[in-house]
Formats: sequence, C-alpha cells, structure tokens
Amino acid sequence: MQILSPNEAVVAIGFEITMGESRGMMNLGIPSIMVKMIGQKFEQQWSIQRRSGSSAEQNKMRLLLNRVPLGLEALVSGARIRVEDLLNLEQDDVISLDIPATRPAELRVNGKSKFRGEIIATGTKRGLLVSNGFAALLTEN
Repeated sequence: MQILSPNEAVVAIGFEITMGESRGMMNLGIPSIMVKMIGQKFEQQWSIQRRSGSSAEQNKMRLLLNRVPLGLEALVSGARIRVEDLLNLEQDDVISLDIPATRPAELRVNGKSKFRGEIIATGTKRGLLVSNGFAALLTEN
C-alpha cells in the first residue's frame, strides 16, 4: 500500500526475522518528515530533562574552573569625571558618579561584552544581576 507520493523521501529499515525454522525479511518505510518530527520531540524532551550534577560532580567542575584565568569587568556607561580629579585620586578616595546606581551595566568576560544587567549588593558582596536571573559576583567589600 502506498500512501506517499512517489517522490517523497523515506527512511527504509530492514529486519531479518527468524521464527522457529522459518526465516524472512521485513522492511519498514518511515516518511522522512516523520523522522524530523520525532527528532524535534526528542530535542524538546532533552532540553526539559536537564538535571543538576551531584555534589561530587559540582565540586570537580568547581576545581577545574578555579584553574581557568578569567577577567570580569562591570562597566557603567555615562559616568563622567574630570581629568584633574582623576589625576588627583589617592588611595581610599571616593568617586561620586552622576548616574543612578540602578542604571544598566555591561559585563565583560576577558574583554568581550557578554551580559547586561543591574549592579546589586548583598551584604558585603557586590554583583551584577543578569537579565536571565544569574548573578555574577564581582568584588567583595
């Protein structure tokens, strides 16, 4: 029985079946569009079923990542300071910026712009709250 057009692509699977002393071939043809749809379902299920690693796996990953050199910078654009004030800066000086603290900041990883977010403070830690909810801690005060 043919239910597809003659030029439709199919995936052909052949089985050799043995039952007792009888042996024969069974061929199964699946339309390629069905294979693509099944593949999309698997991709959707795979993305949903992500699991978090065990604590041993997380500790191993943390140890491996601690060896990687990584430079983080949070840039707040729009801040202005006079050159004279910049040249006269000394240790423990406080710079007053003429922008609100909630202004969006840019997070650069090894000099490349990666995320945008809002600068936050939690206790003595400062960080950048990225729009997808992850916080990258920058400094400890």
